[in-house]
Amino acid sequence: YCDSGFISNADMWTVAANVAIETMGGPTIPTRFGRADAKASDESVEGQEGRLPDGDKGVDHLRDIFAPKGFSDKDIVALS
Repeated sequence: YCDSGFISNADMWTVAANVAIETMGGPTIPTRFGRADAKASDESVEGQEGRLPDGDKGVDHLRDIFAPKGFSDKDIVALS
């Protein structure tokens, strides 16, 4: 389906995540389609810096990554 252009890889991963959440007893999450896959690396984000925390760094690094996104310490613990 993804190779034919029927659905993007990004949308397919989103559907898979939503189905997994529902299967495990979580809520039903409506899926909105229309995400476009990048055709080349230059269409993606410029860098990985600040996207996800490095696993080998401490709490200050986690705060540096997640606080600008509005996460509290309690939120960070839940994600970590």
